[in-house]
Amino acid sequence: MGRAGIIGVVLCAIVLPFAAARSMIELTTVDDGPVSLIPSTVQYNWSDTSPSGIARGTPDIPASDPRLQPAPEGYPEQVSVTYYGPTSVRFGWATGQAQTGYGALEGFHDSTGSNVQLGLSPSAYTDVLEGTSSHYDQIYYGFSNALNYTSPKLHSVVVEDLTPNTSYFYRVGDLKSQYWSEEYNFTTPPAGPSYPLRFGLVADVGQTDNSSDTFNHLAASEPQVVLFIGDLSYADNYEANGTLYPWNNNISYPGEDIWIPFDVEYGTFQPRWDKWARLAEPVTSSVPFLFTVGNHEMEPQSNGRKFVSYNARYPSNYEASGSSNALWYSVNVGPAHIAFITSYADYDQDSAQYKWLAADLANVNRTETPWLIVGFHAPWYTSYRSHYQEANCQRLAMEPLLFENGVDLVLNGHVHAYERTFPVYNYTLNDCGPVHLTLGDGGNIEKLAAVFADYPGYCPAVPVHGPSYQPEVCNQLLYDGEFCSTSQPEWSAFREPSFGHSVLDILNDTHAHFAWYRNQDADTSVADEVILVRNPEECGIPLEGLNSQAY
Repeated sequence: MGRAGIIGVVLCAIVLPFAAARSMIELTTVDDGPVSLIPSTVQYNWSDTSPSGIARGTPDIPASDPRLQPAPEGYPEQVSVTYYGPTSVRFGWATGQAQTGYGALEGFHDSTGSNVQLGLSPSAYTDVLEGTSSHYDQIYYGFSNALNYTSPKLHSVVVEDLTPNTSYFYRVGDLKSQYWSEEYNFTTPPAGPSYPLRFGLVADVGQTDNSSDTFNHLAASEPQVVLFIGDLSYADNYEANGTLYPWNNNISYPGEDIWIPFDVEYGTFQPRWDKWARLAEPVTSSVPFLFTVGNHEMEPQSNGRKFVSYNARYPSNYEASGSSNALWYSVNVGPAHIAFITSYADYDQDSAQYKWLAADLANVNRTETPWLIVGFHAPWYTSYRSHYQEANCQRLAMEPLLFENGVDLVLNGHVHAYERTFPVYNYTLNDCGPVHLTLGDGGNIEKLAAVFADYPGYCPAVPVHGPSYQPEVCNQLLYDGEFCSTSQPEWSAFREPSFGHSVLDILNDTHAHFAWYRNQDADTSVADEVILVRNPEECGIPLEGLNSQAY
């Protein structure tokens, strides 16, 4: 399959998981000609031995870099806009100084208020909004290697009743002191089934020069909303004293498996969260983001608390979707219903997460939001050696739920490379299954996943347990009794180990255009693209969800 050839894939889903599949896949080029269904691979160039080539991975940007420096004392920094609903966003930012040290810490005294000035034209603010502020602690105790951390003051202002498809200008700061950020602007996405709608898609970004390239290319794509599928700052790649863990930088060569479990004894270096938010600010302040967690957001503390920094800095509007936990939630964005779940909490049929997802998907009204997207960090389908079958227990528990409800797209990260599947269900090509996209190619320090599990001699050993963040295993011998295929699996449409970002343009109720861009290419050069065409009526999906009888 040509990398730049546009093809069409008819997506649909089926109400009953064991009903006969329909012949629904239509594949055409841009000229309506036939295209090959043979899986396609672009190999990594192993002859490139440069220590920091753009395709290999680079160290994190030095802490002294101007892009990572704090704002002057009292002034806002780390500004972000989080999508909260069709007419609502959350503004977030930080002021003051973070504190690090041993033992108990006294937070930096900061009396700064939490205000946003908002208007429809530059410097013409018609609304002044007030919010709240907080801070969080990352605490380790009982050993001498880890530094504790207290965050700067984290501000949050939620605004309601915004007008869809409208540009707003704003600045954040303190009405009393008149310490304000620079002026930013963003545009709200359209409401309901209005078109077109452009999503930016990223995951596993981190804070290297490759990460910076990803952010720059993402901004140049001009998305209306960005979906970030986990692993933001990679602060946990450092011990709490700022020492880099030893397994980072560059790529793993075939046969080289380096994995050291994250150990609470050495902690994580929280100042890297502040530096990441400064690096990301040019895009997070100008486009509404939606986040979900990855394994690097877990950051367990000595008291067992997890996800503390992520939840404090980028809280989701989870309660609005009937969720009891910030790690799973859903939102409507224009013509799309997007559900975020997590690979790092209970997901069996008796779990709160599973029950919430079942209810959420069953109540989606496909006349209002015809596109149904699910995002979570660890992929169920990956042909790379890295993280191979790592999330198979979750797949076995939850995949039938997605299939029954006619999910169109599944978005993942975790594997530091790009891969797109054909419509698939239960490791078999299925015309009514979703397309899975692995998008963990954001540019982080941990190197590319450049080795495929079907490389001769490089199928990973069948594990007896998973990594510390996901220890459960459900190994399956899916390829003629073998753990790995001997060639690129038939469900894998295209794969390439390169850093980049993706764009999803929803064009109408039935058509969307997906494109993947590599960092090393010009902004306008598409490395892989596909036209997604929905024909849900052919697969028996009710327009108003499984809880309705209206078709």
